[in-house]
Amino acid sequence: MELREASLTLGNAFDIVVKNHNKLKGSKEKVLEEACSSILLSVSEKPKSILGPICEQLTRTTSKKRRLPYLNVAVWIHEKLLQEFDNFIIKTIQDYAKNKEDRRVAMGVCILIRSLAIVSCASRLLEPLSTIIGQFTSENPSLFEMEFFNTFIFIATVKEGDYSTLKPAILCYITWFQKLHPISSVSAHRLLIELENDYTYNTMIDKLRTDIAPSSDNIKQSWTCIAAKPFDDVKNWVLLGLQLGRFEDERIRSEIANISSEKGQFSSIISVALSTNNDTIREVARSIFRFGIHGQEAAAFDPNSLSQILEQSDDLTGIALTFLSEMALANAKECLPQLFPLLSSDKPVARKNALSLLQKVVDGHVGQEIRQMICANLLPMIGDESITVRVDIPKLFSGVKPQSVVPSLIKMLGDSSEKKRSTATECLKKIMQSTEEPEDLLRVFLDTALNPSPVPLTPGSINPITKEDEKCRDRSIELVNKWAQETQGRMMLDPNPVLNRLWNDPQNSTIASFIAKASPMFDKTRLLAAVLTKLREKHETVFDGLAPLLVLQGQPVDFFLQRDVVASPLFDLLMDKPKDEISNIVHLRGDIIARFNPNFVIPQLIDRGLEEKFHLYIICRCGMIHEGEIPNYLFDEIKERFEKTKINDEMFMPYCDSLYFSEKEKYLEYAMNQTDTNLMFTMVSNAFQKFNEDDARKFIKTGKLGKLLNAKFDDEYNAAAVNALFLITFQARSEEALEPYWDQLFDIMAFFSDSKNADVRFASMKLLGALITNPAMQTHLIHVHEKFQHIVEIHTYESEDPRVRKIAQTYADMMKPQAKIQEI
Repeated sequence: MELREASLTLGNAFDIVVKNHNKLKGSKEKVLEEACSSILLSVSEKPKSILGPICEQLTRTTSKKRRLPYLNVAVWIHEKLLQEFDNFIIKTIQDYAKNKEDRRVAMGVCILIRSLAIVSCASRLLEPLSTIIGQFTSENPSLFEMEFFNTFIFIATVKEGDYSTLKPAILCYITWFQKLHPISSVSAHRLLIELENDYTYNTMIDKLRTDIAPSSDNIKQSWTCIAAKPFDDVKNWVLLGLQLGRFEDERIRSEIANISSEKGQFSSIISVALSTNNDTIREVARSIFRFGIHGQEAAAFDPNSLSQILEQSDDLTGIALTFLSEMALANAKECLPQLFPLLSSDKPVARKNALSLLQKVVDGHVGQEIRQMICANLLPMIGDESITVRVDIPKLFSGVKPQSVVPSLIKMLGDSSEKKRSTATECLKKIMQSTEEPEDLLRVFLDTALNPSPVPLTPGSINPITKEDEKCRDRSIELVNKWAQETQGRMMLDPNPVLNRLWNDPQNSTIASFIAKASPMFDKTRLLAAVLTKLREKHETVFDGLAPLLVLQGQPVDFFLQRDVVASPLFDLLMDKPKDEISNIVHLRGDIIARFNPNFVIPQLIDRGLEEKFHLYIICRCGMIHEGEIPNYLFDEIKERFEKTKINDEMFMPYCDSLYFSEKEKYLEYAMNQTDTNLMFTMVSNAFQKFNEDDARKFIKTGKLGKLLNAKFDDEYNAAAVNALFLITFQARSEEALEPYWDQLFDIMAFFSDSKNADVRFASMKLLGALITNPAMQTHLIHVHEKFQHIVEIHTYESEDPRVRKIAQTYADMMKPQAKIQEI
């Protein structure tokens, strides 16, 4: 009684029993006898007080030696108090199924059940264990989950659980071993399917236990049954797969190599099983076959003879593809050359099947040497007549080294055959998408673009670059551009190798174009540093100074808005242009500067002086690039200087342009408010040259056109004024835009068509064309159709100005003049 009353004393009793676990049967010393009595009394009153600690200790180690004392104690208690022991097991499992209490004790109970082979309470454990396993969601099983799983399988083997009870455990097994033991996983899936319709399959449920190692003898026994009658008993195939799949890969191959006593027997049966009508046999056979044919079985197949099956399309084709792909993966260097002749077969189905076979090989993670061998043999097939073949070819160029095939594919981009060009393009795209060496691929593209034809072997074989070579170069660079756009911001490649080639050959437009197209792939920080270094250098030739500008020209506007670019000396270096720099380079320099943020550029231009044409050009380009973002104060700054110039001054038009692009609406208001009509027409005409359809519609809608038509101006401005009306009329394409002004515009055109000045007559004829090509012409001017014809007829015989005569003859000759007049 004293032992029972004190927990410490009960603990001592437990320690004594465990320490003397091998002396529990037979005569005992007094201390041990008292300890045993205390333990049994405690178990009878509260089983968990003793069995709980035993279960916990069992989970703390996997060592049999360390578990043995506790198992011996458990065996002794089980013999003495069977009912209490079983009740404890049942209650523990049921409680965990309901509320997940005492996780470690529940795990220990599972160990006890299997270690002691407890079956007396099995019928009451099946359902709660199935419930627990059905709640497992992990893809990789833990030790805890495997203890429950193996315990359930042990119980189910004894009590033969039904389909619904077994299903959760089998599903877990399928998921857990899908990658680790795929053959066994597939076989378990087929077991589950067969079990639903045939209850006798539950007799092989014990083969799922992972705590019992598979046996080579059992595997050979299953195969012996299969070999005798290959397709009579599906169960033998399931048993074979469940047991064979439990081994590691190398052991599986070893078992396959030694499974049959007859040479070729395994290969022959598997080959038929791969296409059998029975789903279970077929799936198990395919899962086994993924490991290939090894050892003596390899000699049973001849790649050349099997490849003949690929010249047709039937049930055997899939079998041949599977066999040949596995053989090729096992020994590609010897197997593939025997299959390549299929690529040149005159049968499209043979070529298609050959590509399918090679696709399986490529997907099998073969080395670069094999990939290059495959791609080299595919090159003659580029442009195949069969569209299904052409579609499959590019898929095989994945992950290939660029130097081996890219030059040949680029050469095909200039071929006269559209089929060959399109297939080569898709192959290059596939290489771009899959390459792990983008720097090397870019280098090969550039090398090939610079030298599209093979390097000549002798001086006599040197040929000039042909039109075909130019097409190859242009199309390959365009492909690089598409690649760069698709991978924008993800590559961050070092631009220096390509930039150095441009610095060393600054006159080479191909390199400059290549850099511009590939620009999104480069690291912008390193590119900026390289350009700054080059801009600081003393340039010996014009092209040395042009080269860094061409690189900057290829950069998007976002590049110039980045903080590190704005903070760099780039702006000052660009503004520091040589005095004698040619105009094209000056304009290029201005276009680049204009990409900076207007709030950064404009103040500096004002500080440097707005009287320079170069600065005004930058303002114009800045207004085009950053429309609506120009600071408000700029217009007044330019206006102050503009008002001091005359209409014939060389700075007049640059000021007009910069005013227009700094603030369009304000410029038009300013122009229309000029009291000098000649000045008004000149400024407005300058704006019309930059108008789009929306600008023209807005100009007319706000009444500015009406004011312009009523203005009076000197004769010397007649041509400019009529030409301005032509521009605004031509841009106003909608039917309602010219609604109030049709007759007035016609009268002006007719009046000036008789002018003595040829420029005025030519401008009026252009205005005529703009009127008659307008969609609303027939509605508004049909009543003056004869006058149109009369004016055109008169000017058909114009002798003084060929421009007027030619345009009039064009109008006269056309039955439906609208389309061609618009083109003119």
